[in-house]
Amino acid sequence: MKIFQVAELTDQIHDVLETEFPFIWVKGEVQNYTQSQKGHCYFSLVDGKSSLPVVWFQQNQWVSANKTDEKEKIHPLTGEVIADTAPQVENGQTVLCSGRISVYKVRGSYQLLAELVQTEGMGELQALFEELKRKLQRLGYFERERKKDLPKNPQTLAIISSPQGAVIHDFLRIAQSRGLFCKILFFPVLVQGTDAKKQIVAALKNTEKYPEIDCVALIRGGGSPEDLWTFNTEAVATAIFNCPFPVITGIGHEPDVSIADYVADYRAATPTHAAQVLFSEKEELAKTLSIKKESLQKSIMNIFAKKKYSLQKESEMLANLNPKKNIEHLFRLVPQWKKQLDLLLKTKIILAKNALIQCDTKLRAQKFEIVGQKQQELALYATKLAGLNPKKPLEKGYAYIKRENGQILKSINDVEKDEILLLHLLDGTVTTQTIKKEKNK
Repeated sequence: MKIFQVAELTDQIHDVLETEFPFIWVKGEVQNYTQSQKGHCYFSLVDGKSSLPVVWFQQNQWVSANKTDEKEKIHPLTGEVIADTAPQVENGQTVLCSGRISVYKVRGSYQLLAELVQTEGMGELQALFEELKRKLQRLGYFERERKKDLPKNPQTLAIISSPQGAVIHDFLRIAQSRGLFCKILFFPVLVQGTDAKKQIVAALKNTEKYPEIDCVALIRGGGSPEDLWTFNTEAVATAIFNCPFPVITGIGHEPDVSIADYVADYRAATPTHAAQVLFSEKEELAKTLSIKKESLQKSIMNIFAKKKYSLQKESEMLANLNPKKNIEHLFRLVPQWKKQLDLLLKTKIILAKNALIQCDTKLRAQKFEIVGQKQQELALYATKLAGLNPKKPLEKGYAYIKRENGQILKSINDVEKDEILLLHLLDGTVTTQTIKKEKNK
């Protein structure tokens, strides 16, 4: 049995491939297209099943502007006139490449060294991608308004990924180094192949059994467009859309953008970037915690100060409403009130005494005047009274006549014949009897 050295085996494979495939034509869809500063182009040709690396060196990119001889402006392989510019190759285009198979001995991989590249438009995979993208966009799967906000430093995180490979280990390593006390629920699935779509959809559905989940991370490492095609299916997109929790995707490398990325609530460039988005660095967490602690302490001190001030005010109000204190306060005011009352009474007495003295003085001043006036009035009344005395005329020899019943006679018509009359004089009474009456003529 012959044992090959690595270089020896690689050389023989190189010779076989270049001998068996000296010049070939290959048709496929362009993916992972890049161009170096020197103009060399690197991409892969894919057809949904396999991938072929292609290198298109700058000197093989036939451009008539770089040719001086008219013969050089005719392409040696096709006989066509060379275009003024090289074809514009883009991801998703279907191209026809001609060239030879070569082995890159350093990596032990084979590749197509292209000498001619002709574009035919968008490839089948890219067309399917764009068609599904337009459909889901019409259904509102990509709308920003329906997307949920990611939690910062989730307490419970669901991870949907393959248990194989370095992706899950790198994600957990970053989560452990950055996050704090996060519970991880791992849902192992295939991330490529015929069963991958079914398993990913089932895992997203199963997260509904765990209401404590804060976020779902759907992650996988890089790969060819065929490897990543599971994440460009409508079933996976719908499962993400219906997931009740925020979903972050970290699928492939930064240039790889899938339908799942468009539907997800947040698209991270890579799985490790997804972990960095979800979990803050511990130094940042410590700084945030310190700021919040200081803010909380200030808030507590402000609350205590306000409560203390309020308590003091209420204590003062309660003390002022205490009956015992009010009574004590009133008792303390009694001497003061007594002094005020004594002073008021003394003032009133003095004022009353002064008023009495003033009245006495006025009375004494008016006493003689009033007595003289009253004496004059008395003399006048005495004179009037004397004039009204019925006995006064009797002093002049007059008399008045009464009947025995006391009736005073005023007219001769009141006298009856033989009537007994009483004749009243100044110093006595004379009884007489009428004989005859005569009227004055």
